[in-house]
Amino acid sequence: MTSLWAMRYALQIMVSIFQLELLSYRIGDCRVV
Repeated sequence: MTSLWAMRYALQIMVSIFQLELLSYRIGDCRVV
């Protein structure tokens, strides 16, 4: 059960980081354009 929670937590962090990178990428695109 603990390992499952850890996996879920790690997955959430990965998703949040991916969203942040995507957001910064979009902002950079807007600035370039």
